[in-house]
Amino acid sequence: SQTFPEMPMYSISAVWHPRFSELVYMGELLSGCSHVMSAAGKFEARRMRLLNFLWSQAKARGSDRIFMFIDEAQNWHEPQLTMLRDIANDLALHHSVKLIAALFGAPELAALRTSLIQTGRTDLIGRFMIQLYDFKGITSLHELVTTMAYYDNAEVSEYPEASGKCYSQYLLPQAYASGWRLEHEAARLWDQFRQAAQASGGLNQVGMLWVADSIRQFFLEQIEFDHPGLTGSITSWANAVTLSGFRDSLGVTYHS
Repeated sequence: SQTFPEMPMYSISAVWHPRFSELVYMGELLSGCSHVMSAAGKFEARRMRLLNFLWSQAKARGSDRIFMFIDEAQNWHEPQLTMLRDIANDLALHHSVKLIAALFGAPELAALRTSLIQTGRTDLIGRFMIQLYDFKGITSLHELVTTMAYYDNAEVSEYPEASGKCYSQYLLPQAYASGWRLEHEAARLWDQFRQAAQASGGLNQVGMLWVADSIRQFFLEQIEFDHPGLTGSITSWANAVTLSGFRDSLGVTYHS
C-alpha cells in the first residue's frame, strides 16, 4: 500500500466449506473488503454491492486497478475462481478497472493448478495462476541475520509510526543506546532452531511465522530487564523458540 498508495488493496482469507455456496462466498468477499453489509441480501444483491464498492473505491483513489491478496487460497476451487473471474470481467467491461488477484497458500494450491489444467480451465490458469512461486523460509544464518537487522532499522520497521525509532530501539531503549542490536542475537536464535529440529532430521529452513514469534517472545521477556550492555542468553532464546511452537510444528504443519 505504501508503494502503490492510490491502488485499493484488500486481503481475503479463503475459507474452506464442504459445499460451495454463492451466497456465502459473496458475503466472504464483501467481509474481506471490510464492507459493513457483508451479510445482508441475496446473492445478486451482494454481488452488485461488491462490484459497486470496488468500483467506487478505485474511482475515489483515481486508480484503474484493484489488488486482492487471497490467503489460504488452497481452500478455493473452480467455482470460487470462476466467480472471481466473472467479477473481474464485469469491472473491466463496465468500469475499465482491472482486478489483480494474488493467490497465496499451502502446497495444495499447486495441485489445484494441475487439476484446472487437466480439466481445460485455461481461462482460470491464465487469469490467476500463470506463474507459481515457491516461498521458502529462512534457510541460513546469513538470511536470519539479514531478517533480524530489519528490526534495527527505522527506515523499514519504524515503530511507533512517525517516531523515527525502530522496534529494537523502542522496546529495549537502554540496550539499543549502548550499541546492542537484535541482529547480534541471530547466531543464538539459529542455534536454538537447529537444536529443536535435530530429532526431526535436521534444520533446512524456518518459516517466518516461527522466526517472528520467537523474536516477539524474546522481546516480551527482555523488556523488564532492559539495561546497557544487554545480551540475550541461550536460555532466553531457547524459551523463545519453545513458546513460538516451532518444535511442535515439525512433521505436522511444517517440515524442517
